[in-house]
Amino acid sequence: MESKRVLKQSDYMRASLRAFYLQNGFNYGNYQGLGYANVLYPALKKIYKNNEEGLKEALSENVEFFN
Repeated sequence: MESKRVLKQSDYMRASLRAFYLQNGFNYGNYQGLGYANVLYPALKKIYKNNEEGLKEALSENVEFFN
């Protein structure tokens, strides 16, 4: 099975730049979960273009505890 690339090199670069703000959402409930979800948001939005429920589910999975 051949996989289709959804994300471009520029998407990875944007995610890397957004990672500088990872600590802004730090709290003791989920540590870096909020910042991590913020880093992934543009890429997830592109992956789940027309699937609003899939996007919500992916974001809620990535907001959970991350350290």
